[in-house]
Amino acid sequence: MPTGLRWLNLEKFNPDVIHVHTFFGIGLEAVISGRVIKKPIIGTNHMSISEFACYYPGFCEDWLKENSLKYVVWFYNQCNFVTAPAKFLLAEMVKDGLTKPYQTVSNPVDMTVFGRKYRKETAKKHFKLSAHTIVYAGRLAQEKNIDVIIRAVALIKQRISDINFVLAGHGSYQGKLKEIVKDLHLENEVRFLGTFSHKDLAKLYCASDIFVITSTSEVQSMVLMQAMACGLPAIGVNWRTMPELINEKNGLLVEPGNYKKLAEKIVNYPAAETAGR
Repeated sequence: MPTGLRWLNLEKFNPDVIHVHTFFGIGLEAVISGRVIKKPIIGTNHMSISEFACYYPGFCEDWLKENSLKYVVWFYNQCNFVTAPAKFLLAEMVKDGLTKPYQTVSNPVDMTVFGRKYRKETAKKHFKLSAHTIVYAGRLAQEKNIDVIIRAVALIKQRISDINFVLAGHGSYQGKLKEIVKDLHLENEVRFLGTFSHKDLAKLYCASDIFVITSTSEVQSMVLMQAMACGLPAIGVNWRTMPELINEKNGLLVEPGNYKKLAEKIVNYPAAETAGR
């Protein structure tokens, strides 16, 4: 919780600029500190906060969607300069009243790790994956909508018997996802691999055939960018910032929540014809 007193330490350090990456807690401390010690503040927004209203169901959800962005805009109007890794997010903030100077600044991908190409055949043997493997990486959380991918896999299985879906990551929704896998009898097709190092994650990407992400809460998905850096085609949702990364040259878009359409696009994706080669 902010105390309003952290400027005392910052004053001793005497920074040239204060750069804040969150609009709660320590973010408020940054604003207070900037005012007290008279230092410019750069604020970077990484979050589409309205997409997290799903954690407050009922009457709170609509209120949060309506008012959360207003708070975010108020916060960043206290800064001297504002950045975000996606154009859409900044445009949304401007529409809601952002008046400070701003610029899109992309997050980086370590190409010394994700630019390295492992031989697909060798990588597949390492992870024991089939010639038709879907991969997802990231937090296993409700707003990521991973259940949509799992339901799509159930349909794909009817046409591609050796389909694999592997998930790298962990999170609070893992138990629920495992229940869905069990209910759909996909225990042999869906594998939860846990959290990987970047090096092992790059190898997993190279062992896979397509990256799928159905999250509606992304500002700029690092795992999507990492997968693309490894040469994977991608399918994502046509929602908010996702079209800034996925286009007809590197993948496909599908409407959020439509697992039937997602299954169709995965089965018919051009890369599926050469999967495993």
